[in-house]
Amino acid sequence: MKNKIITLLLCFFATTYFAQKTIEKPAYEVKRSSIYDVDKIELTEKETRLHVRGTIVPGWHMRFRKNDFLKDCKTGKEYPIIKIEDHKFNERIIIPKSGTRTVVLVFPPLDKGVKKIDFKHAIYGISLKKQRNNKPKEVPKYVNKWIEKELNKVTESPIKDFNSKEFFNPKKAKLVGYIKEYDKRLKFNTGIVYQGNSITREDYPIVVQVYEDGRFEAEIPLIHPETNYISINKATITYYLEPGQTLALILDTEDFRNNAISRFTRSYRYKFKNTIFKGPLAEINTHLMNFKVEDFDYRGFREKVKTLTPNEFKAEQDSTLKSHKKLLGNYTKNNNVNYKTKQVLENILVTEYATHLFDFVSNQEREAKKNELFANLQTPVTNEYYSFLKDIDFNNKALLIPNGFSIFVNRFEFSKPIKIYAKPKSIKIDPEISLQQYLEKNKIELTENDKKLKEESKKVRFKSYNEYKKFQKKFSKPYTNALKAYNLKYIQPLADKQNFDITASKMEKWRLRDSVLKNIYHLDKNIVHDMTKIRALKFDIDRTDSENARKYWNELKKTIKDPFLITQGERIVNKKFPVVAKITKNDAEKLNSKNISLRANTTKLPKGKPTAIFNNIIKSHKGKILFVDFWATTCGPCIGSIKKMKEIRADYKNNPDIDFVFITPTNQSPERSYLRFIKSQELVNTYRIPVDDFNYLRQLFKFNGIPKYVVIAKNGELIDDDYKMYRFNNTVDDIIKNYK
Repeated sequence: MKNKIITLLLCFFATTYFAQKTIEKPAYEVKRSSIYDVDKIELTEKETRLHVRGTIVPGWHMRFRKNDFLKDCKTGKEYPIIKIEDHKFNERIIIPKSGTRTVVLVFPPLDKGVKKIDFKHAIYGISLKKQRNNKPKEVPKYVNKWIEKELNKVTESPIKDFNSKEFFNPKKAKLVGYIKEYDKRLKFNTGIVYQGNSITREDYPIVVQVYEDGRFEAEIPLIHPETNYISINKATITYYLEPGQTLALILDTEDFRNNAISRFTRSYRYKFKNTIFKGPLAEINTHLMNFKVEDFDYRGFREKVKTLTPNEFKAEQDSTLKSHKKLLGNYTKNNNVNYKTKQVLENILVTEYATHLFDFVSNQEREAKKNELFANLQTPVTNEYYSFLKDIDFNNKALLIPNGFSIFVNRFEFSKPIKIYAKPKSIKIDPEISLQQYLEKNKIELTENDKKLKEESKKVRFKSYNEYKKFQKKFSKPYTNALKAYNLKYIQPLADKQNFDITASKMEKWRLRDSVLKNIYHLDKNIVHDMTKIRALKFDIDRTDSENARKYWNELKKTIKDPFLITQGERIVNKKFPVVAKITKNDAEKLNSKNISLRANTTKLPKGKPTAIFNNIIKSHKGKILFVDFWATTCGPCIGSIKKMKEIRADYKNNPDIDFVFITPTNQSPERSYLRFIKSQELVNTYRIPVDDFNYLRQLFKFNGIPKYVVIAKNGELIDDDYKMYRFNNTVDDIIKNYK
């Protein structure tokens, strides 16, 4: 009897203990969510109660759904949610003024022996035994040793002066670092640096490889000192880097969480403030992070375009710049900032200020075309408005350092006064024989329908090329083929000949722009204006031949002073028209004797992970020429281009020679909108791929922005990595012919 009583008492105490088991602030391994935290877990025989605290901006909400669950980390067994105390599933639970709210979620009782659980896809490895340790996570010793080893590989000192001859220095730099509390369950293993060359407009994004232990690294091709940013897990971390140097960054998890909250609420763009920098460039990077001015109000800017005159907006921005420079003066004085760092910070302020002034003019002009209600939109912009340019040193190379310089120089080169072109010469094409003579010579007779359509075409004005193409399809095949052959033989060569000789008209364009620079902007000849000549070079020589391109370049480079800019221009010309050694008669005979066919050039994609990812996507399309479209549902120009091409794609459906392939990242094409859009546009060969994979494809094909189009040969090699899709109708036949 006594033993039975003891047994019953033990069972009672065991049951009571389990019913009352509570873990306050349980430890966890990794947290994906910046909003949710688990303050308490209550374990009973009947249920598991999770006290989940949400921290967001007051007035926002959190929400829980029927498919939420807990999961045993060891066995993978899931425990579906039963209810939410005092709330319903999918209900918007509003955050009060305090900015935080706790909700109790009820799940089934956990099996005996469960030690760690996951809370849906928000928090992983929640301990049922340990409490949270609030001490900040230390950087492991081996990581510090690795960072020191990388920093010690650099043998050169940073540049002493931005006026130095070493300012332009095409050497690779390196970023290394560590993300505290990183875990592969965070589901990102790359970051990206949207690298580019502001002198030539070239893009070459670089993937930042994040390893499983939280270390990361990337080699960055630079041509001069610059500020830029790493984009990791939807966060941006600004840095300053110089050619040949290595910079180390220790990134704080709290910054990532705060960034996620700011993105979720769309309240502001969060700037990392807890990063630790190491290396010779650490000091300048710390100042770059710590010096802050008020962010430009882009939402308010749209209203100011409608309500302020240009001079009123300019006065406002002048006042803001003056205030920001005063803040910088106080900061540099109180923090013992050297002159080199001060130049970087000051030029960030100046380029942003000038960009806003340029943007006001272009936005006002655009708004005035669609809105006549606001009288200020009709106020003309006088030349005096551009007087702000006189206060900027356009020969100071340090102006090129800010990441915003590429935007500034773009606005400068396309500002209304300087965007001037020479009047085109009238093109007179006098073919050897007329179309009628060609038809008679080749004994091609027109049908009655052809004659009727020819007369009709004289009166019709086509709204688009597609409309014109539809009309042309109404002609008989003999006439259509004859017209194409006639144009190729007698018309196109004459047009090409006149288009090829671009030197006179293009040089006249620069003479006019040089005049605007001096007489309207009141600026002397400077390096920034010379850069605009290099930036336009690729476009200027795009529709000419090698001889005329080099003729034009030889004249243009006489007007450019800086030797580095000239080397960049030379590279652009050689990239478009490679210098090929002349083949002797004997060499030609040897080639012919071996039956080697001289086909159009293609380029092999480099070996490595990016190419492997791409080849895996296109493997089912081998044997066809591929027109690859990198796009997203959140990209307006991408959507517009795909819609315009819908009828053309239909024309080439089941074509034995070509396929259209569409590649988009998951983060820029939400699944619902993606599925809806591809259905409406009847897209096939579509691939929605992870962000990490898309980053590697950005690096492979060198593009920062979308849409981006590339053309791939039947053997998987590259035909064109900068294809213009709007020229598809004019180029597709030649591409098929040349790359069989």
